[in-house]
Parts: sequence; structure tokens; C-alpha cells
Amino acid sequence: MLMKRYGLLMSLVLLFSCPGCSDDNPSEYTTGDGGAGDDASDSQDANRDDQSDGGLDDGGFEPCEGVQVSAQERARPVDVVWVIDDSPSMIGEALIVQRNMNTFAERVSNSAIDFRVIVITKKELVRVPAPLGTDPEHFLAVDYLVLSNNALTVTLNLLPFYQDFLRDEASTHFVFVTDDESEMKYGDFQAQMEAKLGHAFTAHAIVSPPGSYHDIFDAGCTGPNGDAYDNGEEYWDLAADTSGQQHSICTNDWTAVFDALSVEMGERIPIPCELELPEPPEYMTFDSDLVNVEYTHGGVTETVLRTPSEGDCTPGELLWYYDNPDAPTAIVFCPDFCTMVSDDESAQLDVQLGCESQVWTPEI
Repeated sequence: MLMKRYGLLMSLVLLFSCPGCSDDNPSEYTTGDGGAGDDASDSQDANRDDQSDGGLDDGGFEPCEGVQVSAQERARPVDVVWVIDDSPSMIGEALIVQRNMNTFAERVSNSAIDFRVIVITKKELVRVPAPLGTDPEHFLAVDYLVLSNNALTVTLNLLPFYQDFLRDEASTHFVFVTDDESEMKYGDFQAQMEAKLGHAFTAHAIVSPPGSYHDIFDAGCTGPNGDAYDNGEEYWDLAADTSGQQHSICTNDWTAVFDALSVEMGERIPIPCELELPEPPEYMTFDSDLVNVEYTHGGVTETVLRTPSEGDCTPGELLWYYDNPDAPTAIVFCPDFCTMVSDDESAQLDVQLGCESQVWTPEI
């Protein structure tokens, strides 16, 4: 599934000034010939005429000052921690993980996701090959013996050894691969790990599913690599509680497992429904009546109209308002426009300062 979280990738582009701008130092504006002040004022009408013909002459100005804030969706960074049971019964599954790790990393990378991979297990069991295994920017191996029942405990206790490799802005995923049950309750692990990380995480379980038996008395699934020692109910429940993937360790098709995991980790960050007002250039005074929002979608650009307040939002219209009309610090989208932008993967928003605001006038 694709989950949405809000974030913003911004780039600032400063355009040159013009008559529609509010400024403190008009004498500082110069023409292409080096003239200033009155020279610039005298040429304004000519500049407008040139623009109407499709261009500006060398000494012209843009019709208004613009500070452009472009927002577009991007993939959220992902940090993935693989925790692999080192017990002798796991040799077959460990080799499968080792063989597929580069394919997994490639799939995540091809989704334009900035990723990091951490593997907790003995290096003798899983040795991730190049290119991922030799890439210190994206890969970290924590060489530690993970026993049949202590994967959750080890993951928690070893956090100081890999926490610096985790990023605050990234989503954190844990993948537990074991053919046994955990000695630690999943709720204890979840509460302690969230407290240490400072945010929620997603856990994925590749274990023997609850209710599996390989004979009439012994719990644990049966697969190509033998019988599981026990069902991994704690891992299974942890994955369910954190909206993660649940897969049987006895599966014949591990390709589907890795494919599902790579898709699950592809979170996109939509444009937020509240944009902080950009700072104007030093030579320009901010004027709340000289702000416009432009929305580009499908190759078409529309000016989004300003409305006085949230209470004046009109269903079906593209509208925005200030968070505080008397002392604005942010542009807030009305609900319908917010929904449209959040669902638009190609959306771009441009906030223009210095141009007379286009205001919504409701029909009477």
C-alpha cells in the first residue's frame, strides 16, 4: 500500500522587480544600461508594451516582483533494518535473503527512494554482496548473534550501535526473519522502540504464521527448507499493529515477498495544505494584498483565488486564505483545494509576492 505523509521540497527563485511591487528603496532599481530611479520609472510603460508583444527589451522589468516557491512530491527516505535469526535451522532462509538483498535494494532505489539498509546477524550467516554490501552510504552490517527467541530483544538492545545510521526524516522499517517465537512481547518492544526512536515505525514479519502445524502435535509451518520450530505470533501481531507486511517463512516464492516489501516502503510526500509565507527580498516590503498562488497541473496553470477566512471557503472552488489576516505567516488551502493538491502527484505550487492578489468574489 502507499501511505501519505506531508512534507515539502522547496526551491526559491527570485525574479526582478517592477512597478507592481511594494519596496522601500526604489532608487536601487537599475536598467540594463545602468540607469536608476527615474530612468526605471520612465521606461515602465514601454516595458508593458514590450511584454504584450511577447518579450522585454534589454532594459525592461518583469511586471511584478515574484518570490516563487515551487512544491512537488517526492519519495520519503526509508531506513530498513533486517534482523535475521542465526540458528542452524535458518541457513536456507538466510541464503535466500542474502541472494535477494541487492534485488531488493535495486527495486527500492528504482522507485526514487533514498534508502539505507541495516542487517543485524552474524556475518558468517548473511554476507550481503556488492554493490549494496560495499556501499557504506547505504549499508551497515551489525555483526551479532541473533538466537531463535531473542530477535526483538537484540534489536532493542543494539540500537545504540546503529541509531546514528537512522535518519530523523526517514520512515523506519524493521524486517524480522525467524522460524521461532519471540521471548519478548511485541507490545513491550513497540513501546520501548518508539520511545527510543521518538517516532512510530513499521514492522514486517517473515515467520511461521499463527495456527501452523507441521504435524499433529508440533506448531510451525513446513516449507522447502524444513519445519519451523514454532509460530511467530509476536512478530505477526507486531506487523499487524504497525500496518506492516506478514509473510510465511515457509513460502516457495520469496520473490513475491521482496516485491511486496519494496512496494510497501514507497511512501510519497504530498504537498502540504499550509505553506509558510516566503521572505521577500531585502529591497521589498511584504504586503498581504500583493500575494498570489498559482497551481500547475497537467500542463495548465491556474491562479488560486484568495478568500477572507476558512469560513468563506466555498465547495468546488480553488481557494486559499491567510492563517491570520491581520498578521499572516502562512497560506492555508481551503478543504476542496487541499484534497485536490494532496491527490495530485504532478502538482506544482508557485507563491508570487508583489502582484495584486486575485480575490474570490462569491456569486450572489
